[in-house]
Amino acid sequence: VDLGALTGSLSEDANWVFIVNQDGTSAILNTLRTQDINGFTKWINGDTNTIYPLKTVSVSVVNNDLFLVNKRTTASNTTYTIEKWDFNYLMDSSVRLESSTSISGNNLGLASNHLDGETVSVVARGTTLDNRVVQAGGIIVLTDEEKSFILEQDPSGGVIDVEVGYNFTPKIVGMPLNTAGPAGQNQMREKKITRMNLRVYKSSGVYIDDNPVPI
Repeated sequence: VDLGALTGSLSEDANWVFIVNQDGTSAILNTLRTQDINGFTKWINGDTNTIYPLKTVSVSVVNNDLFLVNKRTTASNTTYTIEKWDFNYLMDSSVRLESSTSISGNNLGLASNHLDGETVSVVARGTTLDNRVVQAGGIIVLTDEEKSFILEQDPSGGVIDVEVGYNFTPKIVGMPLNTAGPAGQNQMREKKITRMNLRVYKSSGVYIDDNPVPI
């Protein structure tokens, strides 16, 4: 139902074609002609595992910035949000907080109420904290340990690094068993990927075989 193309930049030389399907799902074609790369990726909207997921209805590119229009329909109302694709953010519909003035007591104020009542993910100083529900008025409640951890980043200058929003989880799955190998003897040849080297960039909450790993 909609299509948008985002060209590469000085730091990102790949190009992306964003495709919106009629059912609200999306796909991205990553293309890099110099290396003959063309690959599709399923777009996963931030999902709070509720019965009211976000659905994408439109995409636009303005001055090489990509904007999405997302729709959420609940039992009582329908809301639309305009979101900008930004590599400085880890999550969807998220809020970044950089000043300790956002903390009052054990309350962390988001300065926005668009996440009220939603279960959100919290990333502080690159560390994934427990999920929690946003209270009315855009407030999440921190434990004493979480508050101390957040403020330890810059206790004198009052600078913090917290992001709150909808999480999404990319999943990497190995290729299936290769039973149609080359002709001839293949008894000692590898028939399935057994090792994988991954480079992650500003990622948080990485699990391998369901086990959390430090990054």
